[in-house]
Amino acid sequence: MSRVNLRKLFSVAGYWLIISVGCIALSGCGPTVTVLQAKKAENYATKIKNLLVAFDLYSPVEGKTNSNALINFDEMKQACNDQWVALLGHDLEYVDISDLPEVSFDEKTKAKVLAATVAATNPTHVLELNVDGAVLTQWAIDGYTVKATLVDVAEKKVVWQTKVAFNTFTQSGRTRTTRIGRYSHHDDANDLVKALTTRLKADGLL
Repeated sequence: MSRVNLRKLFSVAGYWLIISVGCIALSGCGPTVTVLQAKKAENYATKIKNLLVAFDLYSPVEGKTNSNALINFDEMKQACNDQWVALLGHDLEYVDISDLPEVSFDEKTKAKVLAATVAATNPTHVLELNVDGAVLTQWAIDGYTVKATLVDVAEKKVVWQTKVAFNTFTQSGRTRTTRIGRYSHHDDANDLVKALTTRLKADGLL
């Protein structure tokens, strides 16, 4: 490796080391997520039995770096399985509509895929996960918000909704983007499921 490449590598590593130390020293590294107040349909009290998780987290900002800042389908599925299978007493169903080939922003196609999955899996509820905004720091996503919407399949209506904001690096000490490759976001996925679990239990739905 040339001296120039080595110098670039060490400068990048040094940059993130300085940033990490700075976060610990200055910000204290606060909570990773902030949960907004959930909204539940009036007088609704039906608990979740069979759940289909519809994953639709795509970056609102173009570029692979920004896409890599988000939780991916496999990370979300693992976190849900780890925390919800025991609560519900059986496996969950999943559908990934965040990256359909060539129709990533085609909402009609996504709706058709979701409807077909509901018909095939027969859940009592569908939990839809969408990105509801992002915070940029210079060139990349630093934090973002996930909107979680619970639909009662039999009643064909939204019965519960909340938003979970992933706090920025300065607020939480967690880095989500890199110019080289992709960080694992298993911790973010686990924090999201924990936050949703707390709210759903508080509202009597889990």
